[in-house]
Amino acid sequence: MEILNGKQKSTEGYRLLIALIAKGSMNNLHRKDIVDAFGAQRIEANFLVRKDYISLIKPIHGCRYLTCHFPGETGIKGNIRRILRYLRSLYPIGAIGRRETRPRDQRLRMRIAHFTIEFISRFKTTMRIIKSIEKYFYFNEYIEGLNADDLDQLLLLGIGADGAEHESKLTWWAKQHGISVVHMIGNWDTLTSKGYPGAIIDTLLVWGPVMKQDAMELHDIPEKNIRMIGAIRYDRLKETIIETKEEFLKRCGLDSNKKTIFFAGPLSEDQYFEMLRVYEYLCETDGNYQMIFRMYPNKKFMESVYVKPIIQYAKSLPGVYVSIGDPDYRIGSKEKAVLSIEQYELWHAFEYCDVVINFFSTVALESCLFDKPVISMNYRLTENYAWLSPPEYADHASLPHNQRLKDYGAVQRVANRKELIDTIRLGITDPNRHAEGRLIAVQKELGFLNGHVIDRMVETCRKAYQSHVNAQ
Repeated sequence: MEILNGKQKSTEGYRLLIALIAKGSMNNLHRKDIVDAFGAQRIEANFLVRKDYISLIKPIHGCRYLTCHFPGETGIKGNIRRILRYLRSLYPIGAIGRRETRPRDQRLRMRIAHFTIEFISRFKTTMRIIKSIEKYFYFNEYIEGLNADDLDQLLLLGIGADGAEHESKLTWWAKQHGISVVHMIGNWDTLTSKGYPGAIIDTLLVWGPVMKQDAMELHDIPEKNIRMIGAIRYDRLKETIIETKEEFLKRCGLDSNKKTIFFAGPLSEDQYFEMLRVYEYLCETDGNYQMIFRMYPNKKFMESVYVKPIIQYAKSLPGVYVSIGDPDYRIGSKEKAVLSIEQYELWHAFEYCDVVINFFSTVALESCLFDKPVISMNYRLTENYAWLSPPEYADHASLPHNQRLKDYGAVQRVANRKELIDTIRLGITDPNRHAEGRLIAVQKELGFLNGHVIDRMVETCRKAYQSHVNAQ
């Protein structure tokens, strides 16, 4: 036992606060088996929850739930923080998918300015300079409702990159109060497309060797600070498949004797309409198809004027079951990440489908885990009566993690409707055609999945805390 700043710090038992504020954090971390694993090491695990999600929490017995409020960023300091954070968010691919970086109807000088910002944000040297400046704007960070006396260590899902500014604030706050911080990667594309870290990373938990390399090469995180533990979300996945194929498909109103297409849609509405039209074409020539049609888990997307017609269109077709990725989309802030994603139907759909179709999302990697033929729609609508010229779409195919799946031979990309139809048929008739590529993807991207990812996470957190105490 040591005395630090007037408080007792034990190198044996201590209090861990797990933050549930990042996308999918409730799926990844709000679990009894995680609490029990920490408890077995005499670590008391409690949770920090976003206020807009507190009503959705199903409390775990013995755990405390804290809420906090992040004060708004105002004045010159707030403006500078937002600008620097925005620059970081463009790294390393120059704002793919971030439409606000290329506003239309602007003067030439503004377009040149935006182009320059996108260009310089591709370079790691720029990020290093920004990070060295940014730290001076997080001195005396204040988070309402959070008391340093309530915790000894903080576990964060994320590194304070794009869409995760609260992780940056929590990290700086914790460091100011001498609290150990462990960061954990929860999403496959975090390191390759979500910007540069917003704070110093002392301990980072990653999935596998490729993610470790990304952390080192793209984000300047020292190798000694990185631990490969595997993907916690997928480690005990098969245990969640509790319905048989017949039971699950019957509950969805589908037929276990038919071939099942699983379409996991993106944030853009046009591809939902395209997939439904493709399904109609398939059914016109062969009535042996059915489809699980999943809506992307995003609250703002679910409020789109197109979503209701999409769902009505889907339900009007025979053999189509609509799965909602965020059943609680009416609850919580529409400007923030979805904390809890529906997974029961998701995992059962993967298990019992025959082919998966997506648009360059984590679904592609998850399909590999379930060893299912997976297709990425690499084309968009290019004709419309009102257009003077086709729109310019973000090139998601070029993102490093998506390119890797192609290089492994795990994912088939299609460039038009005919290719999609032909590839669906081929995937169903010859499902093992690209099985080797899918296996390589799982081994390199997901890490070691042996049922003990939680144990490795707990052990790393414990060692990080011991090192932190010893260094004080």
